[in-house]
Amino acid sequence: MSLLTVQTHIQYKKICQSILSLDLTIKFVGIVSNNGRLVTGSSRKNIQLQVQNNECEMLYMEASLGMRMHREFDHCLGEVDFEISHRKNFNITKIPFMENLVFISAEKNFDFAKTPFLINKFLKREKQNNFFESS
Repeated sequence: MSLLTVQTHIQYKKICQSILSLDLTIKFVGIVSNNGRLVTGSSRKNIQLQVQNNECEMLYMEASLGMRMHREFDHCLGEVDFEISHRKNFNITKIPFMENLVFISAEKNFDFAKTPFLINKFLKREKQNNFFESS
């Protein structure tokens, strides 16, 4: 992935904040690069992290690698809209966006039947409106 411009970084930050405002159960939203690095993110205030910083890096790399592997089947199965890991303590939702992915951590009562579709619709609208520069 090429280096992001300051403008693109600001736009990514705004998208994270917008997604965070869509659902109160969402605790963290980040943009993860194709190589598994957190580009930017936003979280609710006073949130206690469930994992350590070095574990976060591993989590982002795993998410990025998994999404790249799933994209290998786009030609026969169609594009991935989103993926959800429903865990005992919280949910993780991953949504492809441009060459990156949107990584969302939410409480266990996250409405995974509704909210990921709202987020995906929002991201598609932003992409169509040329909100992001071509990378």
